[in-house]
Amino acid sequence: MWSGFKALPAYFGGKQKLAGKIISHAEGKVFIDAFLGGGSVSLWAKAKGYKVIANDYAYRSYIAGKALIENNEEKITKEDIQFLMQDVKDNNHFVEENYLKLFLERNATFLDKAFTNLNQIENETKKCLLQLALTKFIFHIRDFSEFGNTRTIRLIREKKYDDVSHYSNKMKTVLFRSNYNNLNKQVGFINKGVFSNGEKNEVYQLDIFEFLKKVKGDTIYFDPPYYGSTDYNDHMNVLDCILEQKIIKPEKSVFNKSDWKKFTSKMFEMSEHIPTWIISFGGPKVKPEEYNELISQFRKTEIITFPYRYSICPTSKAYKNATANEYIIIARR
Repeated sequence: MWSGFKALPAYFGGKQKLAGKIISHAEGKVFIDAFLGGGSVSLWAKAKGYKVIANDYAYRSYIAGKALIENNEEKITKEDIQFLMQDVKDNNHFVEENYLKLFLERNATFLDKAFTNLNQIENETKKCLLQLALTKFIFHIRDFSEFGNTRTIRLIREKKYDDVSHYSNKMKTVLFRSNYNNLNKQVGFINKGVFSNGEKNEVYQLDIFEFLKKVKGDTIYFDPPYYGSTDYNDHMNVLDCILEQKIIKPEKSVFNKSDWKKFTSKMFEMSEHIPTWIISFGGPKVKPEEYNELISQFRKTEIITFPYRYSICPTSKAYKNATANEYIIIARR
């Protein structure tokens, strides 16, 4: 797999393994990513020389886009890391007060210090780079990149290492490594993912329908939430709250509700001016034929099926071997 993907946050459901197949169906010079998500498809499109215009309403996705898609040259320096780690007077202790069951005290204290220092940074690109670094730091010290498991931290606090799981030695190494070294490792990955493709790429944080009103290009890629699938606003709520330093009530996407067809149809209606559509689909409650039938109301379509093994799974053998079908629907004017 391309090493540049290591710059991205390890979000469950990322399209790193499928990015090449998706981009192989793109046409023209301007590639639009309507739901940026973890950023895999946009970063690969950038690497292949497309002018990329990406959008996502989620702030967690926006910062990754600003740091790696729109940014062509600015990187994180050792001085930036030291700045994040310096002591502060007006620390609001947000992580310590709200999420201490998810982090060891030393990690929570560091995160509070770092996010307090971030407020002093005015350069948006630099700020997004450092927020991305802290996001990757959080996932690095959280098992399976999720926030539902509090058992691991509790057992490590109680020094019951043998009860954690078969990966306990690895987790002990990560958790007791210095915050500086853990963060610096993630910074190294991010800096290798910063490059110029000779284009002025753009990243937005807009409602999808507002975005479609203004965007123009040759190919647009849709990867909206799938009806019946994981609600990422809920799944990633802890991260969203930490990034924005406030408690946020997660809102379910309109594409993940029972009336998803209404909003999906509206999305396609507003995209008629874009010649090529590429749509990812993998929802558990809607058959690909049903989704394809909806798109066929607008254009001729082609369904491509890919067996897909999840890159982030729980430790049981059943989950490690879990596969699912991912579908790509190509629709051209």
